[in-house]
Amino acid sequence: MNKINVLFKKDLQTIFRDRGTAILLFLFPIFIPLLILGIAYLELNFIEGEGEKEFHLALIGDEQSSELYYLFRSDTQVILHHNIAKEAIQTHIDQGDIDVAVVIEDGFKENIQNMQAANIYVYFRTQQTVQFPVQHVKAILTSFAKAKMSQRLDQLKIHENVFTPIHIKENDFASHQERSSQVTGLLLPLAFIFICWIAIMSIATEIGVGEKERGTLETLMATPVQKQDIFISKFLIIFLSGLWMAIMTLCSISLLGFLLYDMIPQAVMQMIEPLLQVSAILQIVLLIIPTSGLLAVLALSLSFWAKSIAQAGLLSGLVSVLIFPMIFMIAMLSVKLNTLTAFIPMANIIFACKEVAAGTMQPLFILEIYLSSCLIIWAIIHLCRIFMLQEKHLFSN
Repeated sequence: MNKINVLFKKDLQTIFRDRGTAILLFLFPIFIPLLILGIAYLELNFIEGEGEKEFHLALIGDEQSSELYYLFRSDTQVILHHNIAKEAIQTHIDQGDIDVAVVIEDGFKENIQNMQAANIYVYFRTQQTVQFPVQHVKAILTSFAKAKMSQRLDQLKIHENVFTPIHIKENDFASHQERSSQVTGLLLPLAFIFICWIAIMSIATEIGVGEKERGTLETLMATPVQKQDIFISKFLIIFLSGLWMAIMTLCSISLLGFLLYDMIPQAVMQMIEPLLQVSAILQIVLLIIPTSGLLAVLALSLSFWAKSIAQAGLLSGLVSVLIFPMIFMIAMLSVKLNTLTAFIPMANIIFACKEVAAGTMQPLFILEIYLSSCLIIWAIIHLCRIFMLQEKHLFSN
């Protein structure tokens, strides 16, 4: 145990000699939450601003409906254009002269008076995910259509409930936290596994294959130190680094949530709300521990197996490409944490994060996750002692 302690201190000094690693461990956990909250804040402000901006609309056939004309004319966000021919609509939209064109068909007025269906054509070009001008125009047209429907029903002396034989009234027993946990439960495991993996693979490359390239590992092997002690000490350093990164990021998000509670948009607060509860924070920390352990033993194994730092980076990228899409797909599954899924490595962490976000986590499942993770970590360490700690893997060619 004393030898592992000495090796641990030696690897710790190696890490903090590198300024980049120190920045990664201490500034990255603060920078990431600020970046995420900043992007979310700017995005929501952008959406809100876009929804209130004026836009150009060409209204063709307005003589068919004076009501529609006045609806669009009285709207403060609409800038009306009248001198545009129907055949030139696409040209004007492509050139950016107008955003939307509304064409009222010939005979519209007669069809409305005769209680028949009348057509209105809306022309636009999709350029972004949310089409604010198009949505605004559709809202005006929908309101107009409902008003005409009410007029027709009044003329026919028919109550609108005739066309609504039943009213479906939903009663959701899920709490507000459970409803808002859908997004949080999806993003939470992805974020913390990603943050853990960045720190863990960086440290594993530095004290694993990095020492092989520098030749310091060969010098270390010349001392009376067992190979498994070297592996265990490096595993502990890498494990604690990933754990530190994830916990610091969690604390930063929670602290920013408390300090900036009134400034953060409501949509963002709903996502980070579970992270503002002490019980949830403690449960997430308990889940980060086995996650960091699994990723640490995987990263160290790759680092010992790689022949160079470049190859270790390539392996890290390959593992990321394989793991993170799989994690995302697992997170999208509507599977709950139970006695069986609690023993599935990594998937149990994902399902458990959903339970924590919803406030329905059971302590027994955490114990099962720890048992499963410890067994896997022990098995990988045992295999590494047999295969990865061979001289052909420990020494750089």
